[in-house]
Amino acid sequence: MPANVSVIMFVTWRIVFIIIPLGWFYNMIGNRYIRTCRELRRLDANTKAPILAFFGETLVGVDTVRAFDTGDRFMIENQKRIDENTKPMLWNIVSNRWLSKPFRL
Repeated sequence: MPANVSVIMFVTWRIVFIIIPLGWFYNMIGNRYIRTCRELRRLDANTKAPILAFFGETLVGVDTVRAFDTGDRFMIENQKRIDENTKPMLWNIVSNRWLSKPFRL
């Protein structure tokens, strides 16, 4: 790729005025994407831990849950935690789609 750019710049030197700002713009977008992706992965990990802990505690106390017939309450609580966990994943998918748009130009 750098060789292709070098040949293009040698043949049509005016392309430098387009390539340099475009490269800076892509670099800026890439840096922003990396920071955003890192933060979304952190959020995903932070929201996944309570799900796993709650599920483990429910499995340990499954006899008590059945004895008091509170399975529905535990299922609703687990669904709420899973819903909270899917939000960062959704934003991660959206940011991936957003990043793919400028690079398809």
